[in-house]
Amino acid sequence: MAKRRAAEDLDATEGVTSPAPKKQRNVDGRDGRDGREELLNGRTSLDEVTATEVNDGDDNDEEETAAPLRQAAPTAGYDDLYLDSIDRHVLDFDFEKLCSVSLSHINVYACLVCGRYYQGRGPKSHAYFHALDEGHHVYINMQTQRVYVLPEGYEVLSKSLDDIKFVADPRYTRSDVAQLDRRTATSKICYTLAGKPYTPGFVGMNNIKENDYLNVVVQALAHVPPLRNFFLLDEFSSSTASKTHTNAELVKRFGLLVRKIWNPRAFKAHVSPHELLQEVALRSNRRFTLTAQADPVDFLTWFLNHLHLGLGGSRTRPGSSIVQRVFQGKVRVESEKLEAVGASAAAAAAAKAAETNGGSQPSPQQSPDSMMIDAPLPVRPGGSMAPPPPPGMGSHPSHHQHQMPPPGLGGAPGQGPFAQMPPPPGVSSDSGMFNMPPPSLPPGVSSGMGQQQSSLPPSPSSLPPPPSFSQQLQSQQQQQQQETPSKTTTVAPVPTGPTVDISRFLLLTLDLPAAPLFQDEQERNIIPQVALTTLLGKYDGQSAHTARVDQSDVRRRFQLQGPLPPYLILHMKRFSVNKFITERNPTIVTFDPRGLNMRPYVDNATADDGDYTYDLVANVVHEAERARGDDVAVDSAEEKQTWKVQLRDRSGATAATTANGSTSSDSGDDKWVVAQDLFVEPVAGELLYLAESYIQIWERRRRPTNAAGAGANGKAKAKPTNGTGIAKA
Repeated sequence: MAKRRAAEDLDATEGVTSPAPKKQRNVDGRDGRDGREELLNGRTSLDEVTATEVNDGDDNDEEETAAPLRQAAPTAGYDDLYLDSIDRHVLDFDFEKLCSVSLSHINVYACLVCGRYYQGRGPKSHAYFHALDEGHHVYINMQTQRVYVLPEGYEVLSKSLDDIKFVADPRYTRSDVAQLDRRTATSKICYTLAGKPYTPGFVGMNNIKENDYLNVVVQALAHVPPLRNFFLLDEFSSSTASKTHTNAELVKRFGLLVRKIWNPRAFKAHVSPHELLQEVALRSNRRFTLTAQADPVDFLTWFLNHLHLGLGGSRTRPGSSIVQRVFQGKVRVESEKLEAVGASAAAAAAAKAAETNGGSQPSPQQSPDSMMIDAPLPVRPGGSMAPPPPPGMGSHPSHHQHQMPPPGLGGAPGQGPFAQMPPPPGVSSDSGMFNMPPPSLPPGVSSGMGQQQSSLPPSPSSLPPPPSFSQQLQSQQQQQQQETPSKTTTVAPVPTGPTVDISRFLLLTLDLPAAPLFQDEQERNIIPQVALTTLLGKYDGQSAHTARVDQSDVRRRFQLQGPLPPYLILHMKRFSVNKFITERNPTIVTFDPRGLNMRPYVDNATADDGDYTYDLVANVVHEAERARGDDVAVDSAEEKQTWKVQLRDRSGATAATTANGSTSSDSGDDKWVVAQDLFVEPVAGELLYLAESYIQIWERRRRPTNAAGAGANGKAKAKPTNGTGIAKA
């Protein structure tokens, strides 16, 4: 059988090469052959080759994904990559900067897509994993305000992110601060992202649970111009002396909150004090928290003192910080100790007698034996019981030879079964007993001492008469002088007149009169009213106030010393605490918000001390609410305390204009607003006193600059301002 001929001639396949064998792959997925520089499509960079391209197509091999590359700069033409994913409506930088995973406050970044906080931006950080898992790529450093794109890691330098940086940490210039309180014809109404209008400085504060006591204090302090300007310009950051103080973080967070309150480019019309609250709870050892209501006066006192120390202030040198330069004043206190009367006088006399007899022999009432009901009798050497020493006698051995046994025991010289009783307490003789003449003894009876005694009692006529009370007292004094002849008693001299001290204060306390106990003629409860000038009479130097100090009554008189501070803080004392409940005084304090004259309450007031006319800046008021159950008020329940603050708007943003279209700072047309949590509403200035005022901040009226104050060259002399100016108070 002939062979089948081939389909192709062998000579035609001479130039055909055999198929290439499978490529050898290493563990990292790269080609193991030589000539790697000519790998696939002429590429020379191994980093550009992925595991899928190197794979030979074997279905059994798992696909591998290479890690994203870290870049120092964005790719050319892609500078604004991922910026369209930023959501400004979810950004809220008011909460404490803590990582949502590790709860660390170090190197915290905020995701600009979802608003959460994460720590770090390295390949193993929480922000890096969040970028890979959720696809959120834009992050801002909360300390440096620099924006990065993850996982690439390069910085974004786009100007479109400046509004986010300003909201996270607002910054102001001196010209911006100088324009805050100036009246202009155009209003300063700003708008949020949602289009809601608001006025910078008059925004609501979030009440997380029970922290409205802190909100009203922060709002009031944020409207004190010298203190506000100090924190708006962030002058604390430039001071390196106080950065190491324990309260430095407290000052930093308070300054950031003040700058957010006055932010003209805010995304929302409210702020949250959560970051400041966390620091306050830490520094006060949980005394002031966001879950428990507290007294605004207690918090204000604590907060001002810690701000003073955090700003580098001294405990002894006055005026060493902006807090003391704004609020601190002097008051003269005249104290006089009152003499005790009645039972108090008797107790004082007994205490004085005890001090006088401090080193002498104890009195009968203070004798240790007199405090015992059944005192054990000492045993004599003969086996018989010895009676206790008589009152006024000590336990010295020299006294034992004069002690006598009780009747019927015998064995004592000169005593029988009917021996005479010992003398009454406080009466003694040289031998500790009454001296009696020795009776005649019958023959054959011996007394044991070479004398004979009779066992019959002596006749009554032979006994001496009992001594009188004056003789007993004189005998007791003679005995004390004989026993302690060398001991002298010194008594502290009692001050003959009142003592005067000069004290410094940050706030003045005013005492409200007691509320009436009975109803009026219409059988309705009376809400008493008192004028503010009547309460200030406490500091006129004539009114006396009695206080209990160290178990004694002290009468005090107060009088202010000039010059007065630029700002006065007045506290109306409404609450009194006893062992059972806390009582509230509902008295209404009437006042005029403009033109409070403090000259009658200043000692030796002169024109050189400055003006004494003050205008109201902020007024913290109290509201009592009954607890409600099923929309019905429960009378037996305790009252719930709520706080709000009334603020004066001096900028002209909401003030009414005059007829000619201009505004005047002295026209009395200031606009007042009341802020309670997130609600900010206007209120008439004539109705401010209707609420229960608790804390008031008054500003000293500045002298108007006129021709009378001009110098020789015709120019007005520059005077330091403490109101709207930038200069320190």
